[in-house]
Amino acid sequence: MKYSDTVPLARQLESRPPETWDGNERRQYFRLDDRVLLGIEVLAIAPADDPAVDSLVELEQQITSLLHRVSSQQPEVAALLRLMNQKLNRVAGLELQTTIDVDEHPANVNLSACGIRFETHTDVSEAHYLRLHLTLLPDHTTLVLNGRIVALEAGSEPDSTRIRVAFNPIRNTDQEILIQHMMSLQRRQIRPHDR
Repeated sequence: MKYSDTVPLARQLESRPPETWDGNERRQYFRLDDRVLLGIEVLAIAPADDPAVDSLVELEQQITSLLHRVSSQQPEVAALLRLMNQKLNRVAGLELQTTIDVDEHPANVNLSACGIRFETHTDVSEAHYLRLHLTLLPDHTTLVLNGRIVALEAGSEPDSTRIRVAFNPIRNTDQEILIQHMMSLQRRQIRPHDR
């Protein structure tokens, strides 16, 4: 089956970048169904690598993950640390938080270390690139991933769209986090069947 056979005629991206899958290569990573907290940001242009921003995003991800662990034991300390982190970011002019709404309810996704498929009511009909704000559960690890839309299809609900996104570019550390998460998820899914 070719790539063009799996994409509805109404939405074969006209100006796909040349690295688009041609149907002949095999998947690099396995895919699993998962539930994540998801925020979507439509990008007007292709995202570019910025090492300074990448290192700050990595630090912010580590802080968020540690704050989640602390908050279950000491919620007041975690709240104080969150405020101090926000204050430091503002003083340094490094406000990385955007006004992207991340849904409080987990979304059903199909996830791999190189892409994701999910449904949304967000209008992405004219978009080619997205920035996805993912919170992996149950650890609450946060990732901000840029991606290229590979396909759009009608969703299972009225006015919803099923989106396939290839993470591009993806930092090695983010990909490693996804791989570890997927391995952990697979172990959790297999365990109940072993009993």
